[in-house]
Amino acid sequence: IHNNNGFIICRDPSCQGQDVYIMAKHLRPPMTRLRPGDEVEFSLAWMKGRPQARDLCLLNKKHTIRVRGTCQKWNESRKYGFIKAAEYKDNIFCLATEILGRPNMRRLYEGEEVECLVCMDQKGRPQAQDVRPLENTQPANAKTE
Repeated sequence: IHNNNGFIICRDPSCQGQDVYIMAKHLRPPMTRLRPGDEVEFSLAWMKGRPQARDLCLLNKKHTIRVRGTCQKWNESRKYGFIKAAEYKDNIFCLATEILGRPNMRRLYEGEEVECLVCMDQKGRPQAQDVRPLENTQPANAKTE
């Protein structure tokens, strides 16, 4: 989904070989967005001769667990960093676009505590999603923007 809208590839014959239009408002809670590779179940509606998905539900559980961790390193110029969590031997890769709750400041500070969902990327490395900085854990020397 991009800007709350998007398309999914439908393998069901009822879609008549067309990609299916989706809107974020039709995602079933607690789901807030879809990612490439997510498998979903949905009701099909036809709008102006095109298929549209309604009442979407995530089928595959790519997101393993929600963990708490600490930002180990942040590269502001490249907009990514790494989170250390006890549950994982390797650091967890984090993109700025996955940081929630800071619309005007998508970054982490070294030493800051966060909660996030962790899934494995295509190479089997842990990657953070839906990263939520914990309140009052930002280091005192962090420069706020």
